[in-house]
Amino acid sequence: MDKTKIVIVTGTGGILGTGHIQRMLNLAVYLNRTDNFTASIYLKQNEFPLDRKFTGLLIDAIPPDTKLIIRDMRDSSAEEIQILKQRAPVLAIDDSGAGRESADYAINLLPVPSENSEHVKPDTSLFLYGYNFTEGIDLLKEKNSFNRNIDIAVYAGYNPSPELISSVRKSIPDSCTSVLLERGIAVNFTGEALKSDTPYAEVISRSKIVITHFGLTMFDADACGCKIAALNPTSYHSSLTDIIHNDFNIIYSSEYDNFSFDALRKIIQHELKNTGDKNFSPSDILIKINRGTENFIKYIGKIINN
Repeated sequence: MDKTKIVIVTGTGGILGTGHIQRMLNLAVYLNRTDNFTASIYLKQNEFPLDRKFTGLLIDAIPPDTKLIIRDMRDSSAEEIQILKQRAPVLAIDDSGAGRESADYAINLLPVPSENSEHVKPDTSLFLYGYNFTEGIDLLKEKNSFNRNIDIAVYAGYNPSPELISSVRKSIPDSCTSVLLERGIAVNFTGEALKSDTPYAEVISRSKIVITHFGLTMFDADACGCKIAALNPTSYHSSLTDIIHNDFNIIYSSEYDNFSFDALRKIIQHELKNTGDKNFSPSDILIKINRGTENFIKYIGKIINN
C-alpha cells in the first residue's frame, strides 16, 4: 500500500529562529518511521543550513500527489494559503496571519497573544518537541537515571551577541556550575559542569535552572522539570511567556533591555538553596515528549481520512 504523502512548509532564521524547523524535523522523521505516511520538507527560508543527514527530507517543489500540506511559519497571507491549497489541503500551525482563516485546518501548539486580552492557549496534547531534544533524550534512555547536577543552563538563541552573554554572566553567582548552549555546542560557562561534546538534551535534563527566551528550549526545560528564568528579546516573547507562566515553573521574567542582574542573581541563589541534586529518568521524559507527537500523527490521520 502506498504511503500518504505529506509536505511540511517551514523555514529557519529571522523571527522563526530554529524552533520551527526543529519540531518539523522531529515530526517528519517520526512520520517516515510509520507504515502510513511519508513526509518531506519544503524550506521557504533557510538562514541556518541543516545538517547533511537531513538532505533526503528536503524538496524544491511540492509534488502534485501531496495529500496534506503542513505550514509552520507563523504569519501567513491569504494569497499564500490559497496558492498552497491548489496543491493540497493546508493545515496551519500557530498561524496568526490573515491566511489562517483560509487554511483548511488550523491548530495552535504554542500560545497566541491577542489584542483584546483573550489569549489562546495551545493544545498541549498535540505538542511537538524539537528533533535534537527528542533524539537526545532517546539516546539517554539506556541509563536508568541521571543526576541533576548542573546548576544553570543558558540558551539565548543560536548566535547570541557577546553583549547579551556578558549581561547574563553578571546574573550568575560565581559559585554556580553553568553551561552555555551556543551554535549547537555546549560549553562550560562557570565552573566545570560537563565534559566536551555533551549533547543538548543531556545538558537541559541535568540542569536545575534554565535561562532562556520563549521558544522550544523553554518547553524542553519544562518537560525535564527544570525551573525557568525567562529573558526575552521582545515584548511579544514576554506576552507569550505570560500566557504559560502558571503552567511552567518560571521563577523570573524580563526582557534583554531592562532585566536586573542583581535581582536575577538573588532569585537564582534562593532557588538553588531549595533545589537538590535529584535524579531524573530519561525514559519518563521520553514518554512525555513522544506522547504529543503520537497524538499529532493521529490528528493528521483523522484529517486525511475525513
